[in-house]
Amino acid sequence: HDCYGDDEEDVEKSPEEIQLEAEIRAIELDMALIDLRRELQAQEELLERWEESIRKLKEEREEAEIYRLHTDEDRRDERA
Repeated sequence: HDCYGDDEEDVEKSPEEIQLEAEIRAIELDMALIDLRRELQAQEELLERWEESIRKLKEEREEAEIYRLHTDEDRRDERA
């Protein structure tokens, strides 16, 4: 077992091996991007639901305020 024999092959990679490793890294990056897009889509859906909930709460608050104002006017009318 010499210093320059099989051990050197372990250190140096063939062009095919380098190409395969680059393809593997590209596939891993693609998979990571797919995961990130899925997470982004989930966050966007959550944001849409949150915005809809806020809109409904604002509408309910406005309706409650209108009802309160009308009720206050009716009480004043009854006293008069």
